[in-house]
Amino acid sequence: MTNNFEFDWGLTKNAHENDQYRTLQDGQNNLREIGGQSRSWTWMGLSEYITYTYKDKYLATATISLDGSSRVGDNAINTIKNRDVPFGIFYSGGIAWRLSSESFLKIRPG
Repeated sequence: MTNNFEFDWGLTKNAHENDQYRTLQDGQNNLREIGGQSRSWTWMGLSEYITYTYKDKYLATATISLDGSSRVGDNAINTIKNRDVPFGIFYSGGIAWRLSSESFLKIRPG
């Protein structure tokens, strides 16, 4: 993903008695302020998700993600670098037990 961002602004002062102005040139030259920002950045992410089910009762999941961004500093810790771009590794895991599949929870007709 690539993002480009541009923000421009202008401010003029002492334009008219009622403080309304139509253009930036209406104000005094020495009080005029103009500025802005132009930025771009890139982001890339790869992820893998694995799930395992045993007897439709026991479940396990694992996820790993590799995310890189040009907005992360050059001295970022706990990253690996590819062509001077830092990549972070993020992982998670989980286990579950589906109790409703257990025989001792089944309702038996009377």
